[in-house]
Amino acid sequence: MAVKLTNKHNLPETFVRASRVDKHRVRGDISVTQLIDAPQPRILRRHNDTEEDVMDKVWAIMGTAVHSILEMADIDGKEAKVLFEAAALLADRGEEKGAKWLIKWCKDQYPDSIDETILLETSLTHEILDWTISGTMDRFDTKTGTLSDYKNCSVYSYIFTESKKKWVAQLNVYAFMLRALGYEVKEIYVLAFFRDWSRSALLRNRDYPKTPVMQIPIEMYDDEFMENYLRNRILLHKEAENGNIPECTGKDRWATADKYAVKKPTLKKAIKLFDKEVLAQDFIRQNSQKHLDMFIEFRPGEDKRCASFCSVAHVCPQRKERLAIIAKNAENNEI
Repeated sequence: MAVKLTNKHNLPETFVRASRVDKHRVRGDISVTQLIDAPQPRILRRHNDTEEDVMDKVWAIMGTAVHSILEMADIDGKEAKVLFEAAALLADRGEEKGAKWLIKWCKDQYPDSIDETILLETSLTHEILDWTISGTMDRFDTKTGTLSDYKNCSVYSYIFTESKKKWVAQLNVYAFMLRALGYEVKEIYVLAFFRDWSRSALLRNRDYPKTPVMQIPIEMYDDEFMENYLRNRILLHKEAENGNIPECTGKDRWATADKYAVKKPTLKKAIKLFDKEVLAQDFIRQNSQKHLDMFIEFRPGEDKRCASFCSVAHVCPQRKERLAIIAKNAENNEI
C-alpha cells in the first residue's frame, strides 16, 4: 500500500527529496531483510497505508551516504566514480540491463579504476520452495573470501543481542547465496558506524563499543543449516500470506519483560519484583504476617520497536491489544 511522507518540521525541500531515495528493491518474492523479520509487519504494510515523517528518515539518509562513500572508495578516478554512480542509479530504478552495460563499458574504458575481484553492491537471488529471495550485499572480496556489510547504527543495536542476531542471519543468507554461485566465503564482517557513540558512556559501560567504528566478526553457518533456516522462514511467511499470521514475539518487538511489584501503601519502593503474577501472589500469601496490606502493581515492559520503530504499529491488532492491557492494569493500579 501507499506510504505517505510528511514534513511536520518544515525541513527544506532538498532534505525531503533525499528522504525519498530508496535503494532497497525487492527483485523476487521476498527480500532477505523481510525474510529474517517477523511476518506480521510485512503483511500489515501490504494491506495498509502508512505514514512517515521525513525527520524519521534522517538516519536512513546518513546510512545511504555512508554506503555510497565506502562503495566509491573502492573505485579510482573521478570519471569512473561518476559512471559507476550512474550505473547504480540505473539499477535502483530497475534498469538492470542498462546498469550492466554501463558497468562493463566503464571497466573497458577504465580498466585500472576498479579491482574486478571485488564485488560491490551486488544484487543476489536464490530460489527455495518456489520463492525467490533477493538481497544486495555491500562488498565481497573474491580473492580473500571476505564478505563485508556496512551498518550505520545506534550503540543500542550493538549492545542489544537480538539486533546482532539479525546481522548474523542477514550476512549468512548472503554468504549462502554467494556459495550457491560458486564463490568461497571464508569470513564475514560487519563494519559498524555508531552514530550516537560517546566517550563518556564508554567509561560507564563495559559492554559499550570501544570505538565509534568497529569491524565485528560474524559467525558463519554451513549450507545445511542455512538451507533448513531458509525453508523454515519461507514456510512461516507463506503461512502468513494464507492468513495464518503469527504474532510478533518479544524478540521481534524488542521487548523488555513485564514485572509484578509487591508493594505496601506506606512504601514508595517495591518490596520485591517478580516476572509472573502468580509468583507475586505466592509471596504475599507466604509473608502476610510479616507485611500487612501488601498489593501487586503491574509494571508493563516496553515494546521498543512497536513504540518507536514500526510504521504499522497504528494498525497492528497485537499492539492495540497490548496497549489495552496496559491501560486496564494502570486503572487497577490507581484503585
